[in-house]
Amino acid sequence: QGRWQAYDPFEGTDFFDEGAEDRTSLDNTRHVAVGTDNQFFFADRYDNIFRWSVGGTMEGLVAGFDNPIDGAPYSPQLEEDIEDIYAGGDGNLYVAYEDGAIYKLDFELASYTRIIGDPGDSSPQPSNSVFATADGENALTATIEVNEIAVSDDGQVFFSDGEDSNAIRTVDSEGNLRTLVNHPDFYDSNPIPEEVDPKAYPMGYVSDMQFVDGQLYFMDDGFSILSYDVANRTLAGYAGFSNSYDDYPKAVNGPESKLGAPARSTYLGDIE
Repeated sequence: QGRWQAYDPFEGTDFFDEGAEDRTSLDNTRHVAVGTDNQFFFADRYDNIFRWSVGGTMEGLVAGFDNPIDGAPYSPQLEEDIEDIYAGGDGNLYVAYEDGAIYKLDFELASYTRIIGDPGDSSPQPSNSVFATADGENALTATIEVNEIAVSDDGQVFFSDGEDSNAIRTVDSEGNLRTLVNHPDFYDSNPIPEEVDPKAYPMGYVSDMQFVDGQLYFMDDGFSILSYDVANRTLAGYAGFSNSYDDYPKAVNGPESKLGAPARSTYLGDIE
């Protein structure tokens, strides 16, 4: 049988900010990502990123732009306010900043590089799209409003975008933006994901994304769970669609009445 074990990743470390405030606590942690080989990555409120292995010691990786820790080998160009971090199946770490940029920390090349979005680009943006930067435009010079990211095992990046963070986009083989789910120019009011083109699916705010075995899983507005099949470019609903499926009674909302009911037909409530 499994047993709970307690660890203090910051035990024995000595990280301080300019005001000498002790950072040796998880109280400052804002984002956590789980990597391979029992590795964990932590981003704190000051945009510093640490790496810790179970049984090992905490290591500073990325220094925040405004209030950095000493000794971290990497830092962004000018971006602040980390929105999400993701440990990719390719072994690298990906970081999304509120300023509108996604960075890749490539451990093999020992580099920290902006790969999507350019907060400093002030050039006019195309007007043929509801996004700040339209599909088909260069991802590296794009204006994006990223909130969540996920990465495939071969390093393909998926991210939420749009004013309401309710679309999922990626970068194609040419290095250009491409919308996968919920491009408002193709809007369809049908709430059943299997029955519409993914680009036309009417989705709410994307609150989380994970990539597993060729499937991009995401939560829509915290009330439903869907998946996008990357190879086949199809959507599927997993849970939280009330009576949209199976002609199941809409009143299946109470915890006890959900037992034994189809997961996709039940109301989930707010999930994290």
